[in-house]
Amino acid sequence: MRVVKGFTLIELMVVLIVAGILASIAVPKYLSYKERSYRAEGRTAVMDLAARQDRFYMQNTKYVVVTEELSSKLGLKNNKTATGKYTLSVTPIGSDTNRQTYKIIATNTFGDSLCETFFIESTGKKGFTGSGDAETCW
Repeated sequence: MRVVKGFTLIELMVVLIVAGILASIAVPKYLSYKERSYRAEGRTAVMDLAARQDRFYMQNTKYVVVTEELSSKLGLKNNKTATGKYTLSVTPIGSDTNRQTYKIIATNTFGDSLCETFFIESTGKKGFTGSGDAETCW
């Protein structure tokens, strides 16, 4: 009697089907996790910049309200987060010309439609734009 070593075609097909099912579950979960971690980076960047604004205000009695001044006055490099997933900008609220208010905005660069931007104002108001909900974004 001859002993055959190896796998049959049926066994290989079963393994491929199981691997495909596992991949179809794991890949979307991984991508979702990755987007959540990017959102955390955006929120952290907004909060960090708000703290820098408050320190600057304590020393100068005015806020930085021009995006181009973020690097020179607040030490922010390239107006981006560390990984470059968010671009940061700052504007005054309304028609404030005395630099007593600000709105910091973090705009994502990776195409997240749930939480397109995060913002915080000098009044402490936090928010976001996008199709997500507050629990998802903040």
